[in-house]
Amino acid sequence: MAARAKLDFGGFPCPTVEDLDVAHDIYVERESRDVFDRAAAKLMKLARTRSAKADAAAVLLLTWNARYFRLHPERRHTLLADLGELIHGHAACLNGYRARGIRSLQEYEGANVEALFADFQDTLGPVGTAKTLHLLAPKFFPLWDTKIREAYGVASKPESAE
Repeated sequence: MAARAKLDFGGFPCPTVEDLDVAHDIYVERESRDVFDRAAAKLMKLARTRSAKADAAAVLLLTWNARYFRLHPERRHTLLADLGELIHGHAACLNGYRARGIRSLQEYEGANVEALFADFQDTLGPVGTAKTLHLLAPKFFPLWDTKIREAYGVASKPESAE
C-alpha cells in the first residue's frame, strides 16, 4: 500500500472531531444560506447528466458566491456552460474522487488534484472551486472559504476576487 499524503496545516493544529462538531453547531445557528447547501447536495445526488450537475453547482455558487459573480458578470452569464464543460472534461477523476474519502489521498496524486483545482479555478475562482469540488466529491474535497484559506496561509491568485 502506498504511503498516505501528509497533511500540512501550516503550523495550525488539526481540528478534533469535537472542534468540528462545535463549529458545525455554530454554523447551523448563524448561517441562513445552509438551505442552499442542502438543496444543491440533494440535486447533485439526483443528477445523472452534466447539465443537471452544472445546475446543482450553480444553485450553490450563485447563492454563496454572489459577490464574485457581481464582480465577474461575464462568468455568471456563461456559468452553466462552463460548469458543464468542466464537469464533462474531468468526469472520470471526479467520479473516482466522489467514491473516496480524503484520507485515501496518496502523495502521488497531489499534482493531479492541483491541476484539477487550477482548471476549475480559472473559471470559478478559488472559493467557488472549493465549493464546487466539495459538492461533486464531498468526502474527498473539504469545504472551505476565504477566511479558512487565509488562516491556513493559502494564497489566492492575485486577479481573483471572492
